[in-house]
Amino acid sequence: MISFCRSVLAPPSDAAVNFGHCFALLSQYPAVYQTEGLKGGELEVMQQLKRRMRADWIEDLADVPEWAVRHACREWRRSSKGEWRPKISDILHLANSALAPFRAQLLDGERKLDHARLEARRQAHFAAEHARVYG
Repeated sequence: MISFCRSVLAPPSDAAVNFGHCFALLSQYPAVYQTEGLKGGELEVMQQLKRRMRADWIEDLADVPEWAVRHACREWRRSSKGEWRPKISDILHLANSALAPFRAQLLDGERKLDHARLEARRQAHFAAEHARVYG
């Protein structure tokens, strides 16, 4: 169970993959930063802005499993909130909601494993003491 939860919670090997899912979602909304008609310095500033925004999405979603980002994008599209562009925090909230049960199972499994290890050490100590005292 622990290894399964860890594999489900593992981040993608390529953080940009998550941005691809989000970009597909964001592409459905009119952008306020259109580059058509921009020239020279304005165009360069807008392109830098897009690169920085992309980098923010990639950085903030780097630790989120790909399936959770896909789930969050799907939930956003299907919700009444889907009338406006999501922020990174919106996608993170939906993804974390999907991850919560697996995180809880992992925490519970790790607690049980720690308890079992502690109990095994206690029993080994008791057996050693018993052997020392009673030969």
